[in-house]
Amino acid sequence: NNTKNMFINTDLPEKAAEIIKSIPDIELLKVEKNGVSVLVNTDICDITKILIALHNEGVNVEGFSEVKEKLEDKFIKIVGDNNND
Repeated sequence: NNTKNMFINTDLPEKAAEIIKSIPDIELLKVEKNGVSVLVNTDICDITKILIALHNEGVNVEGFSEVKEKLEDKFIKIVGDNNND
C-alpha cells in the first residue's frame, strides 16, 4: 500500500478542496489557508492527475510535497497507544 500524505500549496484552498473531493481515490484531509492536505494511494492515483485537474479549473498550484509522519506517530500507530496512566 503506497498511501502518501501530500500537501498541495495553492492560493485557492477552498476551490482546490472542492475539486479534490470530485476525484476518486483521493481523500481530502485538511483545508488550510495556504493549501490542502490529501491522502493519495499512488498505486491507483497519480499526483499529476490532481495537479492537472486543479490547473484545468484555474487553481494555481505553487508547489506540493509529501508530508512525512513523525517517527513517534508511526510507532504509536504500530504498537498502539497503551498509556493507562
